[in-house]
Parts: sequence; structure tokens; C-alpha cells
Amino acid sequence: MKCTDPGVLPGSDYYFATPSIQAKNLFYYLLCAGSYTCEAGYHIRRSSYNSVLLMYVLEGSCTVKFEGRTYLAGSGEIVLANCYKPHEYYTDGHLKSLWLHFDGSQSLEFAENILKTQGVVLPCENSALFINSINSILEIFRKHLTISEPSVSCIIHTLLCNLVSATSVSGALELEGGVIFDAMNFIKTNYRRSITVEDIAKNVSMSPSHLSRMFKKQTGYSPYEYLLKVRLDSAKSLLKKTNSSIAEIATAAGFNSSSNFIYTFHSRTGISPNKFRHMPF
Repeated sequence: MKCTDPGVLPGSDYYFATPSIQAKNLFYYLLCAGSYTCEAGYHIRRSSYNSVLLMYVLEGSCTVKFEGRTYLAGSGEIVLANCYKPHEYYTDGHLKSLWLHFDGSQSLEFAENILKTQGVVLPCENSALFINSINSILEIFRKHLTISEPSVSCIIHTLLCNLVSATSVSGALELEGGVIFDAMNFIKTNYRRSITVEDIAKNVSMSPSHLSRMFKKQTGYSPYEYLLKVRLDSAKSLLKKTNSSIAEIATAAGFNSSSNFIYTFHSRTGISPNKFRHMPF
């Protein structure tokens, strides 16, 4: 559908989708999508539109006002906004973008997590993924085909996961080289010792606060959470492969006491170490 709204130039198109009851109950679902080329005069201001907006800026810039702050998104950047809340965005010059409004499943939880940790404007580390994904959805409408709601849900989920942390088709983090890769290796090598976030940060010559932000952004874990993950993974392996006592496993996995190990294991897995040891898989 061609758009004739103020500031939207010829050649722009957008489309609406009405989700099924099944999609509303189970999936991330699309509400509308578009490809816009805009000039000064394009200005969206809403008190709410029950959805999450994801916009990829192809060219130019987009100004976003959200929760009392003003952001500027440039070429190659992502705008993510919780449109349940008042929001405003516009261009003073030139803007070419691809965009989606969606909802459902964990959409708001994803959006709030990303907004809290990264903000409204995000760098895009995989432009081809976002461009190809949104264009593939638009082509369904342009060719008058029927949307596969499970497939579109998978596309939206993939895009959200990519914003949360570095992802790949194989499921492995793409962190070969770099400071966070070095920090992860330091943890894997030294988890049996009593190490802190300060120790990890010092090893990679970063401040603890900056390391924590970067680590969370790229891996989905805080440095301390990742340290606990490595220790728990080691403990699980020892519980299954050895006859060592709980106290011995606690020490070998880097916990400062067996009581701390038992408490942490139960709080993270929902079962005790001993029950895990005897559970068939």
C-alpha cells in the first residue's frame, strides 16, 4: 500500500496485518511494516500505539523523543521503542528506513531489557540480517501472499536476540578475538580461584563498570553471572563423572564453601546437587 502522509515520498509503501488468536497467544506477531523515504515534514507523535517499533535507518537520520530524552539515529543504526508509552519521531531532512511494529510473546520484556541496557538507538552489527529480514516480510505483502505467522514470529525473535547479544546461526557466540573474548577466557581459566569482577576487568585493562556493560551487551550475561555459569557447568560435569563429595566438588568448581555451592546450585537449577547427580538423562 502506497503512503501519501506528509513528508513521505513516492515509492514508499506500508502494510497492515491482523494477527490470529493463535498468534496472539503463542507468537511474536506483526501489526504493520513499511519501507519509507521521507523528507522534512515527516513527524509521528503518539500517546500510545500498543506495539514495539523496530526501525532500521538506511540513509539520513531520525530524531526520537522518548521518556523525556531526545535521540538521533543515523545510517546503519536501529531505533527500538516501546510504543505503549508516549513517543515521537521525525526527520528534519532526509530519512530512508525499514520498519516493523510488532507485539506478542515476550516483546515488551525484550524491549524493556534492551532499552534499559542499551537505549533507544542501537548500533547494528549485522545490517544484512535486518535489511533482508524486513524486506522478506515486505515482499510477502507486495506479492499478495499469505503470511506464515510462525515464520514471521521466528524472524522477529531472531532480530530481537541479535539486539540483545552477538548471535549466529550455529548458536555459538561470535566473539573470536577482542576484549570480551579475552575476559571470557580469563574466567574459564581462573574460575576455580576466588576472582572478582575487578580482577577480570584489570586483566583486560577496563574499568569494572565498562566491562560489565560491554560483557552484558555481547554475551547476555554480566561478568559475575558468566563466572557462576562456568562454575555451575563444571560442577554439573563433576557430579555426573566423578564420585567426589559435594564439598570436594564445591572446591573444585570455585565455590568458597559447600553451603554456598548447594544454595547457588539449587537457586539456579531448581534442584539440589545430590538430586541432580542421581537424575537420569
